[in-house]
Amino acid sequence: MAYVNDLPCVSAGPDIGDPTWKRPALWRAANAALDYLIDRHADSLGPVRSVAQELRDGLLCLFPTLDSLCERTCPECQTPCCRVADARFDLRDLIFIHLVGIAVPPGQPRSDGNSVCRYLGPHGCLLPRLSRPWICTWYLCPQQKRLFVQSDPYRFAQFKASIGRIKLCRKQLEDDFIYVVGA
Repeated sequence: MAYVNDLPCVSAGPDIGDPTWKRPALWRAANAALDYLIDRHADSLGPVRSVAQELRDGLLCLFPTLDSLCERTCPECQTPCCRVADARFDLRDLIFIHLVGIAVPPGQPRSDGNSVCRYLGPHGCLLPRLSRPWICTWYLCPQQKRLFVQSDPYRFAQFKASIGRIKLCRKQLEDDFIYVVGA
């Protein structure tokens, strides 16, 4: 990887052919840039790390419900999301992963030519829940949503409210990170 003044060289703007770092070199460059910025601004990122921990705590509360829904629906599904959806990590996902110290996945779920999520294993996702793209957390397929609403409408409403709070927390994480590293 090329460096200028110790900063990894990355495109100043989106690459029309690869706006989400699908190519391995761009994935590595994006993550190297985040590592660099976090290291360079380590003393100023305390409040941003607190937001990341708040986000982590909110996500951890959702996982038992999501695991239960997946256990009840995914094994029998004829068109699993992991085979048909184009899930991807966004900047907020990567900032979160870097700030909470989770191992960065080796690449986007679908790289060039992959028609199925690279993290789909024989028994579901190979990534720990905290390491997955946000869309893989908040999205409920129609069968899961129907099952959830029918079995416990009150808890479903709580779940939706939690998703809303997490979305706001993710936006705050990104905004605060950009503010600190841009200052």
